[in-house]
Amino acid sequence: EGFISKEHTLMLIRTLKKVIKETTITDGPDVSSAAIVAKLEVGDVVELLGEPSEQGEMMRATCRSMRDGSEGWVTLKGNQGSTHLTDGGLLWRVQKEIVLTESFEETDAKADRKLRPGELIEVREWMRKDESGAMRMKCRAKMDGKVGWATVVGSTGMVYLAVH
Repeated sequence: EGFISKEHTLMLIRTLKKVIKETTITDGPDVSSAAIVAKLEVGDVVELLGEPSEQGEMMRATCRSMRDGSEGWVTLKGNQGSTHLTDGGLLWRVQKEIVLTESFEETDAKADRKLRPGELIEVREWMRKDESGAMRMKCRAKMDGKVGWATVVGSTGMVYLAVH
């Protein structure tokens, strides 16, 4: 290829965190007076947008949800010491067999190989919706280094890949 794409550069410098305890995105740093912008479920991934700061007994930071793009303040560590977010989000595990393809659109894509359940992949470009409504991401198979596009969630809602 000979160059690094903007998306690949962002994946190198982004700080991603995965949700390990349900929490919310709020519109301000003070939980008691902030409104809820979105809910985060276990397994969701957020991008850290600012340095974490102490808000009383809690550690909070501004984040963006990689699922829906909503932004706001998220609790990393609760006032009882519970951890809500941990490092992660770039490594995913294959849940159901899926084909790794050369191009983004599945309709005109040549199949490179099948990804098997349990196999690990690394994110190269974050997922986006294709023409059929499926969410696809560019990834690299850890087993053999093969790079291509894989369906994360099919147009029917079937989950093929999950954050590891």
